[in-house]
Amino acid sequence: MSCKMLVLAACGALAVGIAGPALAAGPVMPPSIPDTPENREYYEFIFSETDPNWAPQGTIVADSGFRAEPNGLPYPNYGPNLDRASLFFGTPDDSVVPMDSASMIDLYGDGVCAGPVDSSGQCELTPAAEYFAMVIFFESSGGHCEGFAVTTAGLFNGEIDPAAVQSPNLGLNSYLGITTQNTIARNWATQLTTPRTRLTPAQVVSELIEQLQDGQVPSIITIYWVSPQGDPEGHAITPFAVYDRGNGVYDIGIYDNNYPFKERAIHVDTVANSWEYLVFATPGQAPNMASGDASTMSLQLQSVADSLAVNPCPVCAGGRDTNLIITAPVPVAAGGATIEQLLLDLNDEALPQDRYSTVAPLDPNTPDTADFVTLDVDPGGGYKYVIGAQDTTAAFPLSVSELSAEGHKEVRVASFPAGGTGVTVYDDDGVFGFAADVPTTPRLERSFTVGGRTYIVVTSAGSTVAAGNGRGTQLVRAQGRVLFGDDNSVGGKITVKATLDLGSKERTYRASGAAYPAGGNLVLVYKDWKKSSQEPTLWVDKNGDGTLDKQLTMNKVR
Repeated sequence: MSCKMLVLAACGALAVGIAGPALAAGPVMPPSIPDTPENREYYEFIFSETDPNWAPQGTIVADSGFRAEPNGLPYPNYGPNLDRASLFFGTPDDSVVPMDSASMIDLYGDGVCAGPVDSSGQCELTPAAEYFAMVIFFESSGGHCEGFAVTTAGLFNGEIDPAAVQSPNLGLNSYLGITTQNTIARNWATQLTTPRTRLTPAQVVSELIEQLQDGQVPSIITIYWVSPQGDPEGHAITPFAVYDRGNGVYDIGIYDNNYPFKERAIHVDTVANSWEYLVFATPGQAPNMASGDASTMSLQLQSVADSLAVNPCPVCAGGRDTNLIITAPVPVAAGGATIEQLLLDLNDEALPQDRYSTVAPLDPNTPDTADFVTLDVDPGGGYKYVIGAQDTTAAFPLSVSELSAEGHKEVRVASFPAGGTGVTVYDDDGVFGFAADVPTTPRLERSFTVGGRTYIVVTSAGSTVAAGNGRGTQLVRAQGRVLFGDDNSVGGKITVKATLDLGSKERTYRASGAAYPAGGNLVLVYKDWKKSSQEPTLWVDKNGDGTLDKQLTMNKVR
């Protein structure tokens, strides 16, 4: 089937149940493979001869020397698991795994790292980069066509070491293990950031005639079309030659990663400036005739060299500390689709557009929930994130997370009232807080690292925060303290929980219903809490002047 490009939808992999043209006498399936109708159909589809109507024909006018066999990969485009590929090609039969940090570094540079790169080329990813790796993983779970196309061209050009696909030499010898999966996933993600041409079909043919010289495939092909059902579709494939069929008609010889070992063709009429190609877009349905012309600009080229170079990083642009704002989906039944997202500076002015961009949500298009774009924000000078829920019709669970190289911050309101507006504040003095124009009892969690130690601090429960007031925390690194209070200094009660994570050991302490007076706050002192044998201390600062007036009891939870 086809492989939808990310700009349109998830990438579709070849799957069982494809309704292709009947074959009079297909290949015989060996007895070692379970004889089921699904397996027979899939086996015949993969290993039958190419439909002669879609095999390249004519006089060769440009030829790179690449061919589907031996330069393609010996297994088809895959989705979230490798079960079917394992049946026929000896690949692992487990699920596909997310891209590792070495592949993220290769794709975006070491700006994705929260620390140094080790001798194996790995690093600890920043929370933002780790999240984006999962975005890539989920978006590519439908299929990896772009990754196949870039990888096979790069192998042929000598730009990718065969070891990257666990082969001693040719793509045909590749093994679809973890290393190969990482390579394909890395190259799939290039569609996010590598530009494509803006050419008519006739110009694409002219460009390929010039490009496809002996031993080089400088570009892959991307195609887009609309299915008979009205769905946008897309696919990425590897061109290897151009054939002149006369009267301005050309065949572009291609390796389509949905068809291992086969040589297929895109038909281009340079007089009409149009193209067409028969693709399988949806399992169990008839094949689609993908087509386009000079007006659709739907047949384009993408540079292999640019794809394999370090790409612009969506989550570490300019080398800055990227902060990602992630809002959990809200039920449509509560009016989630009406909620607005807004970014402001600390003066309540709209945040300049050059300080943020958007990233796809991890789980888009869930029918019963409204999903929100992730916001990639330059935190310089601080900012506010506003959830405008004025048009909601029922209370809903609200969860907003900020991920950065420093750690994470999360606000949760178990039942945010219908019609309310919530504001999360992140300023450059270490303040993190949440306020609303409706009464709430927010839970605030933040993590931060000091000297290789990770601290996780949570405030929850306690007094209801009145409309127009807010609950906040402030990290004061110079003093080794975290302050807790409310915006209007009215005082109240909260539960404070603190965890020291040493990797091999973890210790947690809690103070339930800790009270602080009007004008004051609570102070967690962590500066001397460096070992599991030590304890944090929690104090009341009665006047908010930094004086530790009264120590409160914290009980060990674990």
